[in-house]
Amino acid sequence: MRNITVALCCGLFMTGCSSFTERNQSTGSFDYVTEQEAKALTLPAGFSAIELSNQYNIPVLATTANSALVGHKLDIRAPALAMAVAPESLISQNRQQTEIVFESFKNVTEFRADLWQKISGFIDAKTYGISMSREGSSLTTRNIESDPFFMQIFGLEEQTLTQQYQFALNVAPQGHRANVAVKLVKHQQQGQDLELNQFAQRRYETRMLNAFLSHLQSLDQTDKVATIVKAKPAVAMELGFDDEQNVAYIIKSPFEPTWEKLAVILPKLGFMIKDRDKTLGTYFVNFEQQNPNYLAVLFKMKHIRPIYLDEGKYQIKLQQSGARSVLTIIDNTGEALTADKMAEMSNSIKQRLAKKPQ
Repeated sequence: MRNITVALCCGLFMTGCSSFTERNQSTGSFDYVTEQEAKALTLPAGFSAIELSNQYNIPVLATTANSALVGHKLDIRAPALAMAVAPESLISQNRQQTEIVFESFKNVTEFRADLWQKISGFIDAKTYGISMSREGSSLTTRNIESDPFFMQIFGLEEQTLTQQYQFALNVAPQGHRANVAVKLVKHQQQGQDLELNQFAQRRYETRMLNAFLSHLQSLDQTDKVATIVKAKPAVAMELGFDDEQNVAYIIKSPFEPTWEKLAVILPKLGFMIKDRDKTLGTYFVNFEQQNPNYLAVLFKMKHIRPIYLDEGKYQIKLQQSGARSVLTIIDNTGEALTADKMAEMSNSIKQRLAKKPQ
């Protein structure tokens, strides 16, 4: 029975898979490409011509269009869209090239070095190789051949693609904003150069750009998991002052693991996270006074004293100070909490930081 089920599923899968040609071309016959223009109708003497309409006239082909792209040579697939899934990436409004926008608070030198390392890392991870490179500015891959296994699974046996792509990095003079553009500089099918229309070329470029963005997203997720793992150990805390001489909590842990640890402990203390901005080192929270018995049952906090604070909006600000982190709490008026209130809450927050995750 199992063998029959597997065979049936495979049969349905193969039946549902269209070939490369069917996915790229319109259906039906292409006999129309061999049709000749009809001669004008000659009327016998005494007959008057019917008034003709130009409503259905085929538009004149633009001089910039490729007149060879007709019939089976015309690719009808829809344009691809760039997906800004990587951290700090934004969709570009530039229609002239395939690109993505990145934003950062780094200076020009750091921003350029960071993005260049990400581009180079992507090329290395995919083993594309580099044929030409201008450090920090642009690079061109070596020939990228089609994956035979991918071609077989998706019915692409009759198509062999060879491509080269160029990645160009442009960082704004003031920093903070940069563009990464991808350009298809070589395209061959069956070993022959093939001229693509702008839509087909844009589709291939977008596919490569999305692969790059997905790679960055994957690295970011991996880093987050690693950071959370590092955030698990208990950390110590004491009262102190921030740069503006406000009473603050001095946490004996670097910024990165402390930032991730706050995401875990703040809700357990009644600070419900509404948003957070790591570049500003700020958690935007609403404090909701919880029933102590409810908290004890939900978070097993029998020995941790609940926090008593006016309900409303607060900002939890975290700054790096060497190997330590400095935490300040700002109320909805923009003022730091008083020294008395910070001291009152100190033991509860200290206990929560010192408590290892269950």
